[in-house]
Amino acid sequence: MKEHYIAKHFYKVVKYPKFASVLLLILCFIQIGSAQNNKEFHSNKTRILFVLDASGSMNQKWGSQSKFQLSKELIYHLADSLQQANEAVEFGVRVFGHQFPRSAHNCLDSKLEVPFTPKNAAVLRAKLSKITPQGYSPIAYSLLKAAEDFPMDTAAVNAIILVTDGEEKCEGDPCLAAKELAKKKVALKPFIIGLNLPKDLVMDFNCVGKYFDAHDSNALGNVLGKVVGQAMRPTTAQINLLDIKGEATVTNIAFTMYDHFSGAIRYNFIHTLNEQGNPDTLFLNPTGVYDIEVHSIPPIVKRNVELIAGVHNIIPIVMPIGYLHLKMDNARPADEVQCVVREAYSSEILYVQDLNDDEAYLRGDFDLDFLTLPRFSKKLVYVKEEKERQISIPKSGKVQFVNVDASIASIYEIKMDEFHMVIELDKVKEKDTVTLLPGRYAVVFLPKGSPKSDYTKTMYFDVSSEKMTTLNLR
Repeated sequence: MKEHYIAKHFYKVVKYPKFASVLLLILCFIQIGSAQNNKEFHSNKTRILFVLDASGSMNQKWGSQSKFQLSKELIYHLADSLQQANEAVEFGVRVFGHQFPRSAHNCLDSKLEVPFTPKNAAVLRAKLSKITPQGYSPIAYSLLKAAEDFPMDTAAVNAIILVTDGEEKCEGDPCLAAKELAKKKVALKPFIIGLNLPKDLVMDFNCVGKYFDAHDSNALGNVLGKVVGQAMRPTTAQINLLDIKGEATVTNIAFTMYDHFSGAIRYNFIHTLNEQGNPDTLFLNPTGVYDIEVHSIPPIVKRNVELIAGVHNIIPIVMPIGYLHLKMDNARPADEVQCVVREAYSSEILYVQDLNDDEAYLRGDFDLDFLTLPRFSKKLVYVKEEKERQISIPKSGKVQFVNVDASIASIYEIKMDEFHMVIELDKVKEKDTVTLLPGRYAVVFLPKGSPKSDYTKTMYFDVSSEKMTTLNLR
């Protein structure tokens, strides 16, 4: 059925041969795109809003027609042909600079002349045929107003195509307007078609969106077709997690895509590779700006990611991964010890790693705090990319307290003739066992029923790896 519409309506664009070839290419992409199995983002409709310059300069002749006459005719033929071939595309037109003469200096002269409705090409043509270019160019204001022209539809892809032959004339800031559009996530970053603009003006539009130059009347049809085709094609992406060699080998790690402006979560994925060893292709909503957080240790964030609509976006993120292997000498599986990992000089806990296990970390310096008695710490442990750093701690020993005649007892590690508290046994059992790292210790206790501090006793002892030390607390 769609092929029938292509043949039936192709005659309408034979007047513009370059445009006709591009139209056929667009329709081919529609066929291909409709067969895609899109699991992440599926667009049920594409809405394209033309923001058309109708300021006085658009009366300038391009061949046998004015710039405005040529632009409106091409927009009509494009809309008519595509709407007949694809019911999921709608067009609208906002015009600026046409309601007031140039002498009025009206900087609010912008109006949605053709709202979005299905198959409205005839309405579009009729409306534009009554417009005469005459006024100023409130480009920034028109872009801001364009955000209000789209229906509320989160499943649609909205695109704005600005067609102009001049610069902002109302002291507006098109760059700021484009940023506001991105914040609202209403439409793709605007496409700008410049009608033979001077190079200095082209630079002014770089911050607004993707710029296309139409240097003459034939080029305009070609550019229009390319821009519409890009807006209508699916947008895909792959996240390349790069190793130190710049190859996309890092995988099997979760990442989150946030809205850059609001911080809202838009996607969660676990990174995988396909059968060819390449990162999986993701079908994403191309509207807005993303921040991508890879949940590595520590996490890494790539900010201000803008997808190019209608193409396959490759997003590289450098991930210099190394490995940290923590172990206890001669430990058995039952010896459950963990280590608190922090970035060097940071008080924030980054990760808690089990001993006798490997864990991947981004290249950098880390502080390790092993949850043993007493605490065993290592500072500034450097993890290098594609290398394994191994840190081992001695096997603990055990101390068993028997014949306990104590109401309160404390264990201290002795270092450099100083006492360092290890653990306080406020409720000493008749037979108590404590696991300690090898070293010199003391237990300080008050016998049961002793009323005064001067009854306090101190016993010194040594702990050796994998050995039991027995003490009588009497």
